[in-house]
Amino acid sequence: MSLVKIFLNLSNSLFRILSFLILYKVINFKEDIISSAHELYGQILEVISLIPCGKVATYGQVARLAGLPKHARLVGYILKNLPIETDIPWHRVINSQGRISLSKLNTQGQNIQSVLLIEEGLTVINGKINLKKFQWLP
Repeated sequence: MSLVKIFLNLSNSLFRILSFLILYKVINFKEDIISSAHELYGQILEVISLIPCGKVATYGQVARLAGLPKHARLVGYILKNLPIETDIPWHRVINSQGRISLSKLNTQGQNIQSVLLIEEGLTVINGKINLKKFQWLP
């Protein structure tokens, strides 16, 4: 099967992730690009799934732990495209200043990430979390 046909068969989200990986030169454009993308995607989601309840990690921290230092934007890109209903605790990933970056809103117009973090016992003040108190340090 040609590479073009393989790309056409991919879901929209995966295609966007592949485009990001190519654009930012995270991976080279080779025949094994699809398996590489799945592997990177899996590594990032695996790290996120390890963040314990009541703790947060930064995009950069997740990237480093996944073996992709300097690719915090890739982590954000993957999280942005995850469905809200996923089992992956996406809400536990914040920016390096301790701020909530994702703007997924519930039906009441509240930031879902903020609501979920508060439910886990974190203190969120004006969209910010105290990293000294709540950052996950594996």
